[in-house]
Amino acid sequence: MAEAKRLLLAEERLHLIQTLNALPKDQFDQLVFALQPPSGNIPSNAASQGTRSTALLQWVESPIGPGLADLEAVLASLVDSQSPVAEQSPAQLQTVEALLTIIQTLSQNQVPKYDLRGAQFVGGFAETVQGNQTGGTFNNYSISATGSEKQSTCKASELAQQVDVWFRASGYGRESYVSIEGKYCEWIITIPGLRSYNRVLVRCVAGEAGMADFRDLESTVERLRPHEGWLISNRRISTAVIELLHEYRGSQKLYCYTLDEVIDQNANFEIYMTKLEDEILQKGIDKYYIPLGCSKDEIDPKTQQKIGISHYGEYEGWIEGYVDRWLADPSKEHLSIQGEFGTGKTWFALHYAWQALQKYRKAKERGLERPRLPIVIPLRDYSKVMSVEALFSEFFFRTHEISLPSYSAFEQLNRMGKLLLIFDGFDEMAARVNPEVMINNFWELAKVIVPGAKAILTCRTEHFPDAINGRRLLSAEIKVSTANLTGEAPQFEVLELEKFNKNQVRELLLKRQAQPAVIQTIMDDPQLLDLACRPVMVDLILEALPEIETDKSVNMSQIYLYAVTHKMKRDISSHRTFYLFGR
Repeated sequence: MAEAKRLLLAEERLHLIQTLNALPKDQFDQLVFALQPPSGNIPSNAASQGTRSTALLQWVESPIGPGLADLEAVLASLVDSQSPVAEQSPAQLQTVEALLTIIQTLSQNQVPKYDLRGAQFVGGFAETVQGNQTGGTFNNYSISATGSEKQSTCKASELAQQVDVWFRASGYGRESYVSIEGKYCEWIITIPGLRSYNRVLVRCVAGEAGMADFRDLESTVERLRPHEGWLISNRRISTAVIELLHEYRGSQKLYCYTLDEVIDQNANFEIYMTKLEDEILQKGIDKYYIPLGCSKDEIDPKTQQKIGISHYGEYEGWIEGYVDRWLADPSKEHLSIQGEFGTGKTWFALHYAWQALQKYRKAKERGLERPRLPIVIPLRDYSKVMSVEALFSEFFFRTHEISLPSYSAFEQLNRMGKLLLIFDGFDEMAARVNPEVMINNFWELAKVIVPGAKAILTCRTEHFPDAINGRRLLSAEIKVSTANLTGEAPQFEVLELEKFNKNQVRELLLKRQAQPAVIQTIMDDPQLLDLACRPVMVDLILEALPEIETDKSVNMSQIYLYAVTHKMKRDISSHRTFYLFGR
């Protein structure tokens, strides 16, 4: 690639981002649509235009982005297609003219990365481009093209795109050198050091990283003289390469990673995972958890009236089976798991997270593609936060000391589909069921539920006293009253936890090692049995009924008083407080 004539001045970059931010929303959306950034690179319309402008420029200038020259061409075409100059306001004219001037200056001082004039795009740039970036020409292929070289380029470009956006989120710089051959994409990144920058040649390859790839990288490193060379595959490295790396250990400049291993360098969740496991074991969830049933109302989309109920019990794999299938479904919908007091929402959230964590650790150990890492956020624990950004900053950097370069790195992991967000206790975000507060809280959480994300939200059923309006809120039909939020919003499907049946009550009592006489007394007393159908009440019943063992009569009023008092003491000692964002 030819050298750029000069570096872009800081003032020019500032002017560029300011004018992009000032574009009318409809024009900005048309610009994004025309450039066709691959899914996950540009936040949805729910994000601010400033955030979307920054992401758009990062992608445009990335190794697999179209370059500033194409941005100029699309923008010029967009402006020409708008209403006549006489119909545009002076402010609109000034914005567009300023933006075109900046882009024209940039494109003159930077050789376009790709010649895409007349190209027919199918499926996005990363799936279609093939050729040699350094001196060759690019041929455009459709997604249905055949041939191993074309298929390999498509896969290598997709991996390079993910690696590049992660490096940007990690704060790494990038030099102008980019090379795209038939089987790989490579470029040079700059990693800040104590007094200078380390230059690293990054090469992404499709399929398994083998000896031929390694030797080719070695030759390029000798020619370009970076500090290091990284060979990156999606998830497979040959044993021959691994053995060679062991021989080079101590004096090596070359390294080989999978995509997950690249992310591991800057995203260390080990402390968090250990804390989560400790909490689950301390609560006895691994020993005492009983699988839960659930149901889902089938709703007529036109009338919003219930037309049926689906039940998910033992045969369907309980609620865990439903969530497993939902997690594997590419549908954009998220889950709201509701239930009455004490039906096991928090225990389910922690138990499912524990199962997901075991799968994550096993996949990491075996070198397989890792499932989403569960991130459990107990909303009651963050009573002083003012925004969802502050909530996650507190959660990651203070509470769990998670090693992440920045909040932007979390946002990128979320877009890449690496995380499962579990928000536990939506009802505990406000002291009372205030409709305005509830709406504001929902939209605040919605900021992190972006394309690529998967989220579970637990909440008490009584937090939505009006079922229809509750469904409308979780379908994002009710807008926030304190902000002008537009665009695609998260959609939640609603599951309702079912109370324990007799068999589940008996199973839990046995796990709690209750005496046979106590179990029989509870099973024979309709009031006690009804109370025990809420898992959280079983321990309280057992603690409140020592007289059962001596065959004394059961006083239900005393049991309720003991249970309520004991529950309140537990809540106070565990700092279960109510809060709301921005108050």
